[in-house]
Parts: sequence; structure tokens; C-alpha cells
Amino acid sequence: MKLNRILPLAGVLTLLAGAALAQVNIPAGAGAGAYRPAPGTPVGGAVNPTTDASCSQQANAQGLHGKAWRTFRAKCKRNGGR
Repeated sequence: MKLNRILPLAGVLTLLAGAALAQVNIPAGAGAGAYRPAPGTPVGGAVNPTTDASCSQQANAQGLHGKAWRTFRAKCKRNGGR
């Protein structure tokens, strides 16, 4: 092959390889000492759906709306739905 055919091909392959490597997502702090939870661990803590629904129902029964509704639900969920 002649040099004038090899160089453009090498350039195109370099661009494709660079684009493929640029797509890799490396999270911040992914060094050797970074915390990595076990696979399958829920992110942000587990939410009990029955508590969540019961707190919503209690807030609705009291006729709360907006910020008061959100505040009530947050306190209710901390207390386990009581």
C-alpha cells in the first residue's frame, strides 16, 4: 500500500478510537480508595411503600396541601408511619 492511502486510514481509525474512548463514563472519586456499595444495594436507603402510602393518606385526610403536606409526610416517614 502506498503511504498516501495508509495515512488517511490511520487518521480515521484514530478519530474513531478517540470518540469511542470519550464515551466512557468514569464517576468522580472512582480511585482506588473510593467507596463502592455491593451490587444490588438500594441507593438512597430503602423506602417502605406501605409507610409512604399510609403517610400520604394521613396527610390527605387532614386536608394538607403544598409545603404542609410535604412536611407532614417527612415527619410521618421518620416516625415509621405513626
